[in-house]
Amino acid sequence: MSSNQVLSLYRQFLRYGNKFASYNFRDYTIRRSRDGFRANMNETNPEKLAVLIEKAKYDLAALKRQATISQMYTKGEHLVVEKHP
Repeated sequence: MSSNQVLSLYRQFLRYGNKFASYNFRDYTIRRSRDGFRANMNETNPEKLAVLIEKAKYDLAALKRQATISQMYTKGEHLVVEKHP
């Protein structure tokens, strides 16, 4: 898998992470996504990269489902830290 494809996968994690209705879930998901990709940024072993990419694809599918469910059952209430002037 090329670096462009990995970058695309990373962007999808951030995009779907931003779709959570809850500030706490949204912040947690984005933070964990960034940390996970950065922790493996310098990995060069092709076999381990293939395993990491497959796991990321599996996790992305779960993230998409959870983000959709989160949007379906939101009440529209926001935390104080979310409100913009």
